[in-house]
Amino acid sequence: MTDDARTLAEALEDLLRNLSGVSAIYPTAPPPAVVIGEILATTDLPGSAPPLIEVDVQQDGATVCALIGVVDDTPAHETGYAVHQHIVEYLERVHTKTKSVTVRIGMVG
Repeated sequence: MTDDARTLAEALEDLLRNLSGVSAIYPTAPPPAVVIGEILATTDLPGSAPPLIEVDVQQDGATVCALIGVVDDTPAHETGYAVHQHIVEYLERVHTKTKSVTVRIGMVG
């Protein structure tokens, strides 16, 4: 992941944490990558855990994938759609073309 993509992923994570209806953000990276990254973060070795939100920025636009938990007092699909819209709007604000945005719901409640 490039520095630009990591910065964008961290900004999107901050954005999602403050959205009504989102109760959690889960890692989209495979579990071994998350565990190894967390271990490396505690050492002097280079490396770190991947961001929770997957971002790939290419010439033709950004691809974003987020896995979220949602509260149970709002329909999950409404929260998922709102998260999608906020991501697209954020990418527009930072002048990043959107290739695709995927929001998956990992837990309700």
